[in-house]
Amino acid sequence: MTFLLVIFAEVLPKTYAINKPTRTAIIISPIIYYINKLLFPLIVLINFIVNLLIKKIIKTNEKFKDQQSEEELIGAIDLYKTSNPDSEHEKEMLQSILDLNDTTVEEVFTHRKNIYSINIDLNSTNIIEKINMSNFTRIPFWKKNPENIIGVLDKRSLQFDSSLYEENKNNFMQLINKPWFIPETTNLLDQLVAFKKNKEHLSFVVDEYGELLGLITLEDIIEEIVGEIIDEFDAPLLEFKLNNQGKIISDGSMNIKDLYKEFNLNLSESDAITIGGYVMNLAKRIPLYGEIIKDDYFNYKILSHSRKQILRLEISKIKY
Repeated sequence: MTFLLVIFAEVLPKTYAINKPTRTAIIISPIIYYINKLLFPLIVLINFIVNLLIKKIIKTNEKFKDQQSEEELIGAIDLYKTSNPDSEHEKEMLQSILDLNDTTVEEVFTHRKNIYSINIDLNSTNIIEKINMSNFTRIPFWKKNPENIIGVLDKRSLQFDSSLYEENKNNFMQLINKPWFIPETTNLLDQLVAFKKNKEHLSFVVDEYGELLGLITLEDIIEEIVGEIIDEFDAPLLEFKLNNQGKIISDGSMNIKDLYKEFNLNLSESDAITIGGYVMNLAKRIPLYGEIIKDDYFNYKILSHSRKQILRLEISKIKY
């Protein structure tokens, strides 16, 4: 009996509604509308009693509200399908939005070694040259060492007057905004909300000791949702394409997640962000030149390394 109830009262109606949502809505919505009107007084009474009981039992004024769990939302996204060929991309975007809460800024930030920044102690001519050389809108400035960020300059608000700068350096300092530092454990959803609230586009990521790890921008988070955004100033992205020998030549600083995404593979949980760091974690040391380290999908051959990190690798996909 239970089996028949599950089949005819739950599975079949849901399956029909998923495959013919418009027709189902047209048929069902008038019925639901009049039932809701008929039972509205009873619903109000029940809600009042339930809220009163909750208030007495758990001593809170918050009203009880039904909320769909994340699992239900994921299930709804998986079931979502239309005749639109872009529906798969829409599903990926919806899934990416849900994943923001589980992804930390450390996983997507730009490493400090790749940050384009300028020494504030340079003379005005050199600073202007370096600003003009950069395609970035916002440029960090540092003092004494590149990890000591003192501020960020927005090029759009800059009115160059080198003679004024030479006469009074403070005039130039007034154009630099204070840096915004965030912990490495911040998730992308919270940071996206913080960017909107603070009307900022860039922040610096630090560890628990205050050491600079890198920077993250609003664009980095948006790209996690919609995919890579390329503008006219971006350098061409390195694509992980296999050559005729089935091998890739990659820098150790490339993101390991990008490699797995390129081949539609699932990366098991890893603390490493870069391919070099991932391979070192696999080997539990820094592998030597020519050494091959394997995981479930790839062979990683070391082409060059320093005393502290892997610099270049040859990657080949394992054939099963």
